[in-house]
Amino acid sequence: MWPDIKRLITDRFEKGGLDVPDLDKSFVQIVNDYTLIVQEYFQERVKVWLSTIGTKIFHIKYYWLRYEFAPSRGQIHAHMLAIHDNPNVMEPYYSNSQNKKKQEEFLHQWMTEELGITAWLPEHLSRSTFEKQPHPSKILYNDISNTKDEDFFCCLQKLQYHKCSAFCMQKRQFL
Repeated sequence: MWPDIKRLITDRFEKGGLDVPDLDKSFVQIVNDYTLIVQEYFQERVKVWLSTIGTKIFHIKYYWLRYEFAPSRGQIHAHMLAIHDNPNVMEPYYSNSQNKKKQEEFLHQWMTEELGITAWLPEHLSRSTFEKQPHPSKILYNDISNTKDEDFFCCLQKLQYHKCSAFCMQKRQFL
């Protein structure tokens, strides 16, 4: 449970002169009970992300968002259609549609140079370094104790790792 959401729920009830509800329930139950507060919080976070990371790093010029909750899990997320400030940025990728190797090379170079994303991990950091650390979404910005590089690689390890579950779109074998 994000501490900020608990704080916002508590704040809203106190400001309304109401008894603060029991927030020791499951995260899903709290999301279902206080959906409006969770939505507002998430939308504000998305606005901040768009005005910083979205425009300054990803160079998003125009965008369209659709918010939704994952059924029964309470995980709010947004689907976004974004337009880069240079509409031709992916032209080298699309012009090589028959050459997957060239497409890979272009994406690798673009992701590395423009976004700083790489599979490389510094020697002094290993994947096991991050296994014991809490998920980055559970840490408040003020509580980050890692160096900038360690925090960056922790986020890469924790946020870019995918493990399939029953909710994933997987190729199904039909009888």
